[in-house]
Amino acid sequence: MDIENKKLATNDVIVKYFNDGVTKALSEYFDVKCCEKGHDWFTPWEGHQRKAFDLYALKGYMYIIRWGYNYDFIPTRKNGEKFIYHRTEKAVAVHIPDSFYLHVDYDPDKMSHNETLAIREKYCLSSYNLEYMNLTDVASAYEYIQEITRRNIPFMLEFFDRIRTIDDAVAEIDRRLEYSSDFPNVGLYYKKAFLHAYRQEMDKAVNSLEKLYENGISESIMARLEKAYEAGQSE
Repeated sequence: MDIENKKLATNDVIVKYFNDGVTKALSEYFDVKCCEKGHDWFTPWEGHQRKAFDLYALKGYMYIIRWGYNYDFIPTRKNGEKFIYHRTEKAVAVHIPDSFYLHVDYDPDKMSHNETLAIREKYCLSSYNLEYMNLTDVASAYEYIQEITRRNIPFMLEFFDRIRTIDDAVAEIDRRLEYSSDFPNVGLYYKKAFLHAYRQEMDKAVNSLEKLYENGISESIMARLEKAYEAGQSE
């Protein structure tokens, strides 16, 4: 039996179809491959950056589609000291992620629960075949996944058109930090530091990290900043 004709039960989890469905919709606009572990997508490298996409699970049953650039010189610090770079088809990261939140009029503090839920249902993927989604088979599940993904694509195109260079990325971080100055995303300071190092601006890189490490920046992190500096020299 053709898998797309397979019937779905009301409580079926359709997350297993996300990889193929999202890939098909993204491929209409981007030269993407799906990460081997799933739920991450990437384009070919352009210098030290590539476009990247992922699904971020919210509490409950919804997934946000996110997009941004994956920089090969920004490591993730894991388990206190270990640094992991995202450079392969198995290791993908969305640095400075963008999503529909930053493109639509969405303020949960000023909206009712039903209003916020309606917006999420419009732009987020649900992992369940709920009755109101009117999904009856795998074919309709794929159609739903692609429709939700396509609703986000205009936002993706705007982001990638506006943010193309390292300078653009730094400006975007500054804009977000200014917008959320009362509750800044501390991870942005970390990423900003590596972007500055890549731009050969070590003083600014250190200044950004000092906002995170009041007791001093470790030698291991400084060594990673130096690697980002060296990557920038190769351009």
